[in-house]
Amino acid sequence: MRRTIGIIAGVALIAGLTACSSGSAADQCTSLASEGSAVQSVKVTGEFGEKPTADFTAPLSAESTERMILSKGDGNLAVPNGTIQADFTFYNGTTGEQLGQTAYDGSTLNPLPLNDDNMIHGMVAAFQCAPVGSQIVAVMAPNDLLDPSGNPIAGLDGKTSIVIVADLVSASISRANGKDQTAPDGLPKVVLDPNGVPGITIPSTDAPKDLKVAVLKKGDGAVVTADSTVTVHYTGVTWIDGKVFDSSWAKNTPLTLQLSNFVPGFQQALEGQTVGSQILAVIPPDLAYGENGQGTIPGGATLVFVVDILATTP
Repeated sequence: MRRTIGIIAGVALIAGLTACSSGSAADQCTSLASEGSAVQSVKVTGEFGEKPTADFTAPLSAESTERMILSKGDGNLAVPNGTIQADFTFYNGTTGEQLGQTAYDGSTLNPLPLNDDNMIHGMVAAFQCAPVGSQIVAVMAPNDLLDPSGNPIAGLDGKTSIVIVADLVSASISRANGKDQTAPDGLPKVVLDPNGVPGITIPSTDAPKDLKVAVLKKGDGAVVTADSTVTVHYTGVTWIDGKVFDSSWAKNTPLTLQLSNFVPGFQQALEGQTVGSQILAVIPPDLAYGENGQGTIPGGATLVFVVDILATTP
């Protein structure tokens, strides 16, 4: 059991099984895997939402990862640098042994960032550009099962393929894609680079005493509630010097967290907003980290966040 769990964790996410550049990213999405004889030889029993079984003649391998969509969903596409949630069943392609399986009841769904910095390439290739609601089968080639250092993930020998059957349950957008809005005067200015990463310029005035929130892009997705778990990209700077103290963009990994786990000002800024929106929030110390501060954030600091709302559940 320990060996099986280790392989699943390594395949799903190099760091462990945990958690396109604009609104037109879906239109520009480029699949990284196609059908081939290896994946076409895998016979799958079980529909989307059911625990499947895969039947194939071992050993089975491919020179590059192959993917076939068994049933195509009609939801969002899994776009590069977004996050996905999926149920999956893994098999050792060399032996045919089932290595593990998620619960298929929602209890084991976790956000997986869809990029090579956080997930092995075989998994990225298996999901990229597939629509939510799809059942997918893929044969992940040995060369696509390596960690960033080029070493085989735990439990594999560098010569073994992995066969995966997966249900793509959800997929976020990769950046705010809402309609541009006019920000009020007196607030920090925000400029986006071509990838959507914000740069923030603080005005040469005193920080406001109260929470200030501006919608920079207005999305038309689901509404964030007090009980929501949200997936966001964000950059945070301190008003006093404009220095970045934290950024999910720098990690190339959106953050998924229950809204109630953020500081109060962040919660208030996002509650009632919609997926696809970009929010500017100026948070006074009493709604942030107070007079004690935290980490590199000094006591009494007013914080400025630019937040892209990528997904929300429920």
